[in-house]
Amino acid sequence: MTTLDAGSAALAKRSGVQVKLVDDSVAELEAITAQLDQLAAESAAAGVQGWHVDVPRNTVVVTVTKGASDADTTAIIKSARSFGDSVRIERKPASQAPEATAYLAGGFQFLQPNGYSCSVGFNTLDANNYNVVLTAGHCTKQSGWYSRNGYRVGRARTADFPADDFGTIWNEYPTYWQPSPSVYRYDTGTYVRLAGQWNTPPVGATVCKSGRTTGYTCGKITALNQTVKYPEGYLYGLVRHNACVEGGDSGGANISAGAYALGVTSGAALPASGKCLAKQGQPNVSWYQPVGEALTRNGLRLVR
Repeated sequence: MTTLDAGSAALAKRSGVQVKLVDDSVAELEAITAQLDQLAAESAAAGVQGWHVDVPRNTVVVTVTKGASDADTTAIIKSARSFGDSVRIERKPASQAPEATAYLAGGFQFLQPNGYSCSVGFNTLDANNYNVVLTAGHCTKQSGWYSRNGYRVGRARTADFPADDFGTIWNEYPTYWQPSPSVYRYDTGTYVRLAGQWNTPPVGATVCKSGRTTGYTCGKITALNQTVKYPEGYLYGLVRHNACVEGGDSGGANISAGAYALGVTSGAALPASGKCLAKQGQPNVSWYQPVGEALTRNGLRLVR
């Protein structure tokens, strides 16, 4: 405990209580933070990460980004130091600066450990309610950290490819990467909330896919249960459709017109340009891995 009174400190020590004699009361320290709050309201100090009262050390701690030297940051540091020993300045790297949390939604880009891009399919939960990202299996074969916008998401959990094309990544930071039960529409900047899953759509049903390269594109299912030969080997049970798909869209969410999860993007027939066939004046040929098999085989359920 801390106290301002030397007599009380001596009495407490004789009773076996660990006591620290301090100079400032908590109220005095909180008055300092109130003055700093007022300064912050009038400042744009990009290098100041925040401040708080450290009761055990009887001080106000002001956290500043290492190397920050802009005029507003310098001014706040100068003001903080005017309180003498009542304030302590600590410096932390910019990577530890506070940030708001972010949503993780179907269609968002993520990076593999080798730097190549893929897209998020669906947010799911396993039997223990751990958060898992469902995507394409050929996107999860790398060891190491998978990331988005420079921040870690997690490490690979499974990778089924070839034969199938579904893979999973642990969302190891769900308090930051909040799992959204939605798919991002790049064309409108809005989100489509999932209504459930549809395991057996018919030929002719509408399919819309979301991916980091071509955004949100729609078409029709043109074949079911198709076997496809990729350079890596045969894949079985894929669904063919004619929405535009290009490199980097892999793993992205495929949904129905009624917002039911259909599958995750597997691949497409692409000319040497890498552009989907419709951009060359031909019908698109694209495939998704059905979601039902992917969820069942991995013991997962969609976040709802």
